[in-house]
Parts: sequence; C-alpha cells; structure tokens
Amino acid sequence: HDDGVINVVTRTDRGRLGESWSTDGGATFTNDWARQVDGYYTVYQPRGPAAIHKLPDGRFILWTYNTNCPDFNGRNPAWYRTGFRSGDRIRWDGAQALAFYQAPTTRIGYPTFLAVLDELLVTASNKASARLMRFPLNDV
Repeated sequence: HDDGVINVVTRTDRGRLGESWSTDGGATFTNDWARQVDGYYTVYQPRGPAAIHKLPDGRFILWTYNTNCPDFNGRNPAWYRTGFRSGDRIRWDGAQALAFYQAPTTRIGYPTFLAVLDELLVTASNKASARLMRFPLNDV
C-alpha cells in the first residue's frame, strides 16, 4: 500500500483463508484469519490457491472457492470478494460467483488479475488448459 503496509492472503489446511500484514516493510507479520466486513466471520477457503489484487478504484478483489457448495467440487465454481482497507487489514464483502463449469469435477485455479481500461481480465487454469475471462470493472 502507499503507506507501506503489506497485506498477504494464504491458503491453509483448515478451510479458512489466512491473512498476514506487516507495518514495518515486511520485517515482521501479524497473522489472523481473513475476515468479512463485520470482522467476525472468516473467509471460507479450501486448500486451493487464492489471489488478491488492487483495483484502480482502490478496492481489492480476492479469488476464493466456496467449500459449502454441495453441487460442485471444491475448486468449481470460482468466487470473488471485493474488500477495502480497515486499519492495517482488508475487510471482505460476501462471496459472489465469478466463473463455473457445467462439469462439477472441472477444477478452476491459479488466477491472475489485470485491470485494463474499463475491464478486469482474469486468467485461470485447470492444469490442462488456460482460460481468459473478461468482466466490466463497474460490475465487480
């Protein structure tokens, strides 16, 4: 961030997303669970990869998976959350579906975000093929 704070999200083996932040340029980090806006509910995430990116309007976008979605495998569909800084942390809104495949066993992962003009480009892979998805930034 412009003020030197570093925020990092990490996958864990506990079904929740970890968040770490540093206020001393990365010399030390404070660790906790990534939390929703209310500060109480943690962000659910299986052991799949997560990604965080800063949007041009100052919000953040987070790629997650929903472990409570019974009709799909743990990495399908992919979900996103937007968030904002609250002190040294980022607080996340509720999950919104970003992409899914009709075959529930198709896994989606390894995301990268890139904001170009008025679009958010998202790449993803299932280790066999790559995908590029485009979303209007004002819809995110």
